Amino acid sequence: MVRQVAQPLRLPRPDSSGGLCLPDSMTVAELNSLDLPAFLAAAGWGSPWVAERAWPQRPFVTLEALHAAMVDAVACASPAEQLALIRAHPDPMTIAQLNSLDLPAFLAAVGWVFEHSPWVAERAWPQRPFATLQALHKAMVDAVARASPVEQLALIRAHPDLGARARMSAASEGEQAGAGLDRLSAAEFDRLTRLNSAYREKFGFPFIFAVKGAPKHDILAALEARLAAGPESERPAALGQIYRIAQFRLESVISCTTS
Repeated sequence: MVRQVAQPLRLPRPDSSGGLCLPDSMTVAELNSLDLPAFLAAAGWGSPWVAERAWPQRPFVTLEALHAAMVDAVACASPAEQLALIRAHPDPMTIAQLNSLDLPAFLAAVGWVFEHSPWVAERAWPQRPFATLQALHKAMVDAVARASPVEQLALIRAHPDLGARARMSAASEGEQAGAGLDRLSAAEFDRLTRLNSAYREKFGFPFIFAVKGAPKHDILAALEARLAAGPESERPAALGQIYRIAQFRLESVISCTTS
């Protein structure tokens, strides 16, 4: 079982431009030890009143307990406060806005979509302007398809093992948590670890699955089924899952409208 008290809490902070920089790692125990000003600095950015109202409920046993306290604070807020919170979240970027970016800004916006592989976005960038999100996604997929086998293999290997936290991007961590892979029973975790190891040993890269919307039982079943596949079919299958992951990630940050 996971030692919940030591569970790392990923805390993204706004950078000077209002965007998000990479999160630092803090344990729940460390967060519990903070006074109110330090707690707000760590977890209160954006709408600090939510963290301020959750703070008296310390100590939080787990990250989920902290999240529940914050959700309760919002649920108990006035309609005016809830509306202000909703309006505080930025609108997704439009395709037109993305098309206007120079290369460094473009990479900052979507270079993370293919795990630890900004070269995909860099090779798609010259094809601007993109008419739609789908056109952007196709340009990125084409960039991977035209890449060398060595580059494709490096892209596949850049992904973490499902259920593992080592070298995991913030996006992957959130996706896997959403699928329940951070809340496996001991038996499920042992099964996942065993299947992951067998898959990696057979194919030389991690099992990749677009977990959004998929229950953990379906993910485990898919891993077991794909372990029986041959190498000639499994690399295209892995790339296909990577393309689906990229589509989900683009949809999370870019508006589907064209203006």
